[in-house]
Amino acid sequence: MHSVRGFTLLETLVVVALIAIIAGSVVLSAGAGTARELETHAQRLRVVAELVCDKATIEAGFFGLGFAQRAYSGFRFGNNGWEPVRESGPLVAHALPEGYSLRRGEAPLERDLPGEPQWICSPAGDSAPLDVIVASADGEWRIGIDEQGRWQTAAVSR
Repeated sequence: MHSVRGFTLLETLVVVALIAIIAGSVVLSAGAGTARELETHAQRLRVVAELVCDKATIEAGFFGLGFAQRAYSGFRFGNNGWEPVRESGPLVAHALPEGYSLRRGEAPLERDLPGEPQWICSPAGDSAPLDVIVASADGEWRIGIDEQGRWQTAAVSR
């Protein structure tokens, strides 16, 4: 008979620390110029989306992301249904600066954040495909996860 073993606290902390280091390096590597800032915002969103799936797996629960025209927020499924993540960290609501916007594929988004996520990750780490575009006057970046679970972040040519 096999015993079921979850993640230890140390393993969880290592994953969170690595994600924080990656997110910090992305933010710190951003130089002057809005094209570089656009890439930074796209990379940050990707790291947050990856963290959503990591938290779903580590905490054995459902987590997701909700999107609005200029913001996104992490959600967790609890006893009262879907609730926005409120404790400090990368999953709290994040507003993009003036001049930046989000859209899901070609679909426009509402102005305000929704009451539940539009993209969900399961405790097994499974999720629906994701297709989000971060845009500014300087260009667009697409963040996605395909049917095989491969993450993609790339500049979109106009």
